This record gives sequence, structure tokens and C-alpha cells, in this order.
Amino acid sequence: CYHNIAMAPDYGSMGHTEVVNVKIPESKVGEFAKDYLDDAVKLKYGRHDPQDRGTEYRSAIGLPGGMDSPLFKQIEAANDGRLQLLRGAGDDDDTVGTKKVWVYDSDKFPFYQGEIYHQFHDDMADKYGDKYHKMKDSALSRGNLKSVECPELGF
Repeated sequence: CYHNIAMAPDYGSMGHTEVVNVKIPESKVGEFAKDYLDDAVKLKYGRHDPQDRGTEYRSAIGLPGGMDSPLFKQIEAANDGRLQLLRGAGDDDDTVGTKKVWVYDSDKFPFYQGEIYHQFHDDMADKYGDKYHKMKDSALSRGNLKSVECPELGF
């Protein structure tokens, strides 16, 4: 659950980090990683919104098998030594300003979807527009987004 006034346990207190779940063809992992890492390298604090502080905002990549995955070689090549890729053990330190990225075994640390209201919304500073926001309705109608056992306390 996201931080909430209902006092339901939030993902930070549970050791989770805020991530997105993407499915990428194995042949495209390196290309996707390069875009992700290129963006992280350009950002002074390693994220768009440096006011997001705490372990729940640490930079993370999840792969089946983590750093032992054959896909990790594509991540390393895309990184080209620019950021420090570390083996994630769960509830790891925040990465703001460190140029570190935790790499998790997604079999051991699976993705958990957050509340529906927290999907496809604007950032604190960036506005994404109607086309992006409408992706929520599409994902709901396809069953890719589902209600979770967290308070839906929309913005």
C-alpha cells in the first residue's frame, strides 16, 4: 500500500520499493536497460523527484535470477560501468545521490501491484497528458490492473 491516512501498512514499512512491472522480450532487455540507465545517469540524484526519500524509492531492477540471470549480461553491457549494480537482498538502502541500482531476483522478490488510483498519474513535477492517463482505463478493461487490499485514497 502507498502511504495512507488509514494507517494500513505501506510498502516502505514492508521493505518494498516503488517500481513498474514491464514485460520485455529477452532480445530487447539490453535496449530497455540502456534507456533506463541513460536516464538515471543524467539525473543529479538518480531519480526525477529527489524529494522522494527512503528505501521505498530506491533504484531497482528485477530479473528472474537477479544478477545470476543470463539477462544480467545485457544489463551490465548497457550500464558500461556508469552505475554501481548491486545484488539486492530486500529492504536495501535508498539510492538517492549514490549512482547505485539494486538488482533483485524477481523470483524471490516478486512484483506487487499498488492501488489503482496510484497507476498512470502525473508525477509531482511532470504532467503526462490524457493519452497516458487513459492507459489506466485500458489496463483495467483488459484485466492488467486489479483492485488490491489497500485503501483507495486517490489524489
